[in-house]
Amino acid sequence: MTKCVVYFPPKRKLHELDYTHERILLSGSTGAWKDQFVSDLSDCEVEIFDPLDNTHWEIEHSYIATLIPTYFNDEEDIKALTILGKHGSTGKVIVCCTNSFPMYDHVKSVCDYDGILLVHTLEDLIDTTLARLNKPRKYRKLLDTSD
Repeated sequence: MTKCVVYFPPKRKLHELDYTHERILLSGSTGAWKDQFVSDLSDCEVEIFDPLDNTHWEIEHSYIATLIPTYFNDEEDIKALTILGKHGSTGKVIVCCTNSFPMYDHVKSVCDYDGILLVHTLEDLIDTTLARLNKPRKYRKLLDTSD
């Protein structure tokens, strides 16, 4: 397998996937965040599923995903809440939610209840995903605590 392969619906049936690599389902809003996410993971050996607006495909692939980074922003519709509800307690969901998201308090409550890591920036979502893959971001500066 080449590094970082991205699949969109309706490509690749579940039985055609390479189950030897991490499988990441991008859940949440559509838009530029997904481009940045894929770019930052381009050196990782992963399969990334981008459901676009295909809810059935997203739910189907959520069961085989090993990680589900979920991004809520102020323009988000609420369909990603379905994935959060279905897989919140599995340990494979990471949530990024801006304070301006209309249902921020609801998302925070679900994360608190299920022990889901909640971050507030795309960079933190990417860093957390990379950490879970044991692939620290190449350009991330080490924290200097000597100050």
